[in-house]
Amino acid sequence: MDYVPAEEERKKLTSRTTRSIRNANGFFTAWMCLFTATAFAFAVVIARQKGLPEKTIPYPLLACLTGEVFAGILVWERSNRKAGRESKRFAETAKIEQLPTLLEAMSFPCQDHVELLRTKITELLPLVREEHAELFKSQHRRILRTNYLVSTLNAEVMSPHPKVWFTAVFQALPYIGTQEELDWVKGILEQKNVNPELKEMAYQCLPALEARVVRLSNRNTLLRASSAEAHPPETLLRPAPATQDPAELLLRPENHD
Repeated sequence: MDYVPAEEERKKLTSRTTRSIRNANGFFTAWMCLFTATAFAFAVVIARQKGLPEKTIPYPLLACLTGEVFAGILVWERSNRKAGRESKRFAETAKIEQLPTLLEAMSFPCQDHVELLRTKITELLPLVREEHAELFKSQHRRILRTNYLVSTLNAEVMSPHPKVWFTAVFQALPYIGTQEELDWVKGILEQKNVNPELKEMAYQCLPALEARVVRLSNRNTLLRASSAEAHPPETLLRPAPATQDPAELLLRPENHD
């Protein structure tokens, strides 16, 4: 058996896990769209063959749709379980570069996998630096902001899991945050009855996050050339016209014979 380098194996696993995530999230919708059209056509054909009136067509259609819903749920659950197994295996060896995939995998309904993913994410987030910022898209940063937020924002005491999560998130935001995250942090500080620990984390994160947003703004500001004064064409430098003097009057080198 050929030896596969760890980094190459990790890339393959990333691709496989991402594909499983997309399949799990999109397969159920595709299944239902396809078989809804099939069920409707089947119901119409059966009704016409049996000579049933048009008003009875919805009944066999409803029966077909009910069966398809249950079949689709089973397929969706199976896809989620498969994707969950992939993400569990993936989380065990994931590095910082795979954090976005771990965040996407948190959409799975299987709670034991989600807790494993959360644990791995909170381990990797404090290691994030500014060179990793391009890995995180808007949807990834949204997951960081919103996970645990509803149950924590106005709670008097922060439970252990949200505390670990938000501690890691606020450590990473100064390196990957954008204007959206800055507005979110400021919103937490401006609200009343916010969990005091969450508010303190936001307060500690604010200066570094503001500095990053300023750097991003300066980086996106393009240098523009100053407007040149408009000079009429006749004032521009042009070559002098050729002399019209006779050839015998022009300077010639002295002949030393």
